[in-house]
Amino acid sequence: MKVGRNDPCPCGSGRKYKHCHLRTEEGGAPDEILWRQLNLISQSLSTDLLRFATRTFGPDIVHEAWEVFTAFEETEFDPESIHLPIFMPWFFHDWLPDPDETIVPEADVETFPLSLAYLSKNRVKDPLTRRYIEASVAAGIGYFDVIESTPGSGLTLRDCLTGTQTAVVERTASQTLRRGDILFARVVTVDGLATIDGCAPVVFPPLEKAAIIELRREILEEEGEVTAAILKDYDIEMLEIYREVSGRLLNPRQPELTNTDGDPLVLCRVAYQITTPRAAFDALLPLAVDHAEAELLEGATFDAAGDLLTAEIPWVSEGESMVIGRPVSLGTITIEPGSLVAEVNSEARAARFRELADTMLPDGCRHVSTVLEPIEAALAAHRREEPADDEVDINDLPEVQAMITEQLRAHYRAWPEMEIPALSGLTPLQAIRTPEGREMVEALLLDIEQRSAAQSGMRPEIVAELRQTLNLT
Repeated sequence: MKVGRNDPCPCGSGRKYKHCHLRTEEGGAPDEILWRQLNLISQSLSTDLLRFATRTFGPDIVHEAWEVFTAFEETEFDPESIHLPIFMPWFFHDWLPDPDETIVPEADVETFPLSLAYLSKNRVKDPLTRRYIEASVAAGIGYFDVIESTPGSGLTLRDCLTGTQTAVVERTASQTLRRGDILFARVVTVDGLATIDGCAPVVFPPLEKAAIIELRREILEEEGEVTAAILKDYDIEMLEIYREVSGRLLNPRQPELTNTDGDPLVLCRVAYQITTPRAAFDALLPLAVDHAEAELLEGATFDAAGDLLTAEIPWVSEGESMVIGRPVSLGTITIEPGSLVAEVNSEARAARFRELADTMLPDGCRHVSTVLEPIEAALAAHRREEPADDEVDINDLPEVQAMITEQLRAHYRAWPEMEIPALSGLTPLQAIRTPEGREMVEALLLDIEQRSAAQSGMRPEIVAELRQTLNLT
């Protein structure tokens, strides 16, 4: 009797024939058929496991696992979280309830992870489904370098912790991933075919590899080796790295802009009403350290009688700055008939100028206002300004491109002997003397290669020369 496409599959899996063995019987490439079967199993299994968990142990079991996943920073499961693609497989195949603080009955705790508990309580007749679950549990989550990507087909991945290299069938992610990217994922191998079952949505750039290398060093010191079985006991440590790095990548902190005094940048205009421009000029002239009066008056304006109308006084620090080793410009004082305005770049300098001006300016002068504008607001206003239609970006000029290329070439020729913070202060030439250092230098080179595509003036031959110098071709 012929089996209908929508009839239950004769194998007893419980799935429709068209979703189970029909494709096998219709023929096709064995790997393609197996990939389709595993893909269907993965999709239906997620629903089955979640239903099993909530019906068997109650809906709070998801909240309990979510607390552990978020390091107890969140007590309520967030079904809209961006991290669900990695949380759900971890919940199904890795999470182990704390025997002392769980809603799971004591007799059932030993049957976990959840997917194994599901197997123990359900008659799963389809042998491929059983093998898939068992392989998912055995695999565990991990970090993987993208060694090669064939768009629309697959990836070659290397486990960052064990060093195992695997060819993975992957249709979607292979479209966008680049060599050097780091995935936090689960690679499951069933019947010789490797697929990704759960991948974190945040892809790490190569520069983030240092924390993973450090974890591997700690595991080696404690265990003497790094294997897939041993890594099952370090999923919490791997989650810690993921939370820290993904949180930083998803919510990058804006760099705090400061002046040479270390004060936050705030544009300030301190305004005074003055008696005469000349009186104000003479009074504040001492603030222009190392500037002669005649020099400043060269740019001034005068009325027909020769009286001073407008002038600028640079406010300069006395002594050398600890940062740049020379006197620092603290602000600019603009004098006009009836008014004086000092422009400085921090509230501290504005207050300091007021103290000086109140003491140095002659009687009859008085403070009018101090206006503050955060630097972020000033930059935003600048970005809103539309460039003229005929304005040419100077960076697009061939001669400027050539100059930038030469500057980059000179920089990267010197780079192997620079002390790099990501290498714990070692130079790349020093770091490559150890396997771990060499791996981190390779990660830095991959990061440079990824960024070079969008960097003006960067040429592939610059990185090629750098690799040759470091013998990392």
